[in-house]
Amino acid sequence: MSAKQMKVVRELDGILPDGAKTRVKIYLGDPYPHGNCFRCPIAIEGIHFEHQYPDIGGSDPLQSILLAVSLAKGMIEDFLAHGGRLFYPDTQTKYDMEHW
Repeated sequence: MSAKQMKVVRELDGILPDGAKTRVKIYLGDPYPHGNCFRCPIAIEGIHFEHQYPDIGGSDPLQSILLAVSLAKGMIEDFLAHGGRLFYPDTQTKYDMEHW
C-alpha cells in the first residue's frame, strides 16, 4: 500500500543527526483480513532508516493497529536515541513522546 493510500498520518518536523531538516510522516492504513488474522499497513518517511515495512499482523483489527503504532513508536524512539530531534509541525516546540 502506498503512503498516499494510508488513512492515518502524523506529520512532524525533524532534524536528522547530521543537522539536516526533514519532514517526518507516519502513516497507518486500514486493517484488513489475512487468513485467520488481520494486518495493518504502516509507512514511516523522513527518518534515517527508511525502508518498506511489512504490514503488521495481529489476531484482530485492533491488535494489528496497536502493534503497528508500537512499531512506529519504537522507530521514532530509536531515531531520537541516535541524535534526531522532532518538533510539532512549523514550530520550535519539541514533540513529546509521552503522548504515545
